[in-house]
Amino acid sequence: MTLPVAAALVVTGALAAIVSASLGEAWRPVHYVAKPASTAVLLWLAATLSPGPPARFRLFIVTGLAWSLVGDVLLMLPGNLFVGGLMAFLIAHGCFLAAFLCESRFGGRPVAYAGYAALAGTLLLQLFPALPPALRLPVVGYVVVLTAMAAQAASWMLEDGSPASRLAATGAAWFVVSDATLAVDRFRVDLPLRDLAVLGTYWFALWCMARCVQRRVGRTLAVGLAATAVSLGSARIVAAQSPVPASAPASVPAAVAALVPPTQPRLLRAGDVDTLPVRRPGLRIAYGTDSLQFGELRLPETPGRRVPLVVFVHGGCWYSPYATVRNTAPLADALTDAGVATWNVEYRRYDHPGGGWPGTFRDVADAADYVRTLARLHPIDTTRIVLAGHSAGAHLVLWLATRRGLPPDSPLAGGTPLPIAAVVAIGGIADLREFYPRERATCGNPAVESLLGGVPDSVPARVQAASPIERLPLGVPSVHVAGDRDRIAPLAVREAFAEAARRAGDTADAVTVSGGHFEAIAPRTDAGARVVQLILARLGMAAAGR
Repeated sequence: MTLPVAAALVVTGALAAIVSASLGEAWRPVHYVAKPASTAVLLWLAATLSPGPPARFRLFIVTGLAWSLVGDVLLMLPGNLFVGGLMAFLIAHGCFLAAFLCESRFGGRPVAYAGYAALAGTLLLQLFPALPPALRLPVVGYVVVLTAMAAQAASWMLEDGSPASRLAATGAAWFVVSDATLAVDRFRVDLPLRDLAVLGTYWFALWCMARCVQRRVGRTLAVGLAATAVSLGSARIVAAQSPVPASAPASVPAAVAALVPPTQPRLLRAGDVDTLPVRRPGLRIAYGTDSLQFGELRLPETPGRRVPLVVFVHGGCWYSPYATVRNTAPLADALTDAGVATWNVEYRRYDHPGGGWPGTFRDVADAADYVRTLARLHPIDTTRIVLAGHSAGAHLVLWLATRRGLPPDSPLAGGTPLPIAAVVAIGGIADLREFYPRERATCGNPAVESLLGGVPDSVPARVQAASPIERLPLGVPSVHVAGDRDRIAPLAVREAFAEAARRAGDTADAVTVSGGHFEAIAPRTDAGARVVQLILARLGMAAAGR
């Protein structure tokens, strides 16, 4: 295979991988083939180019490319493989660092290390607060190795200025750009042209690494730059200029939209919702003896009559650092403005003493049963109760609706559930088995097994007792609402639960609103206003009047 043929294959594969990443599930097989194939061509190129470098240098570069190929596969597949992919690329960068040390002194040019260290420090300062706790140590370790690799490549270039060192330094710098773009998009801000930016710079970096093994470089850098420009420019043309026939499947315009800068602002995050104003602080009332067994009661100003109640449970992957009652307080406050009492429940998560299995479930059950006590002290109509929850909290309220059917010897059984009018699951997790392979890509931690005390297949009885889809019928109407860009509760998953519920005899609807995972609990967004309307409708109330 000649160099021009290899370059053409890499460009073609890169373009196919970038475009197919935005074309939906129907095009996923193309992405699965094109992405590793492009890296495999570069691996072959590095292994066969001649005249070659010293054997150790080539060995380290080829090994680094091989680990990059492993990382490609792990990161593109569904499931909880993000940390595995991160580790594969960490090993790859370690191999590249070892190759550069074969040609240059460690830290030979301190200015290179100082510059990259300043860049890495700035990036970590921006990322660290947004990182899930379970990912902080792996990400910091990865940044350290990536920074050392890029700094050593720059140091080598400053020492001898050879074409090979310039290629290595260029490739290392583009690795930093690619990884930084991916990290910022994943953890901080939704970036336009994400696939183009991340994958285009990634393959240019790999091209430079593969070509730096050849000592007679010639026009290699120009060829690499041209290849990258072709791949990025071609994909941009596909996005901006390709006509979309009226009969085209819905995935095609969605892909085109994904490849051009979005007109929407970035999606909200949990921290954004926590800063939204709350007019009523809520009356904090304990339903148990633990410091986390409490709820916030908000009552509308409706003297002389009892009002319906919404029992609210916040989300956060059943993990305490992610969310508290503050996350659902703005929506609870908005419902109270509309004339509804709200009981916003706090509970122990799996990382708290007594949380997880069965404590988390028992807490929300006890909080719901405590409504009887609240109704004796406050004007609450216990015949008009809706359960509402967000994310993992939606899982818990769906489970609450099924607990009447638990066998008496179940660790989750107990109490006397009140009748409820409906369940509103917002961005909900309704099927623990389905969510388990996606948990690390969404929660960033082993959420389901931590909640249950084991992976689903190892604790089937717990899954059957705790997963709403395995406890159908709910026996009450349910509505499953989430944003059109909500990765935790995509429409296909919600529709699957609603269809299963209907087959079991329930009334169930899936509703899609605009936004991501958190817009739906931000009452001043269109999505949040729609959720308020849906809850009021389940109580037989109108949004503007009662």
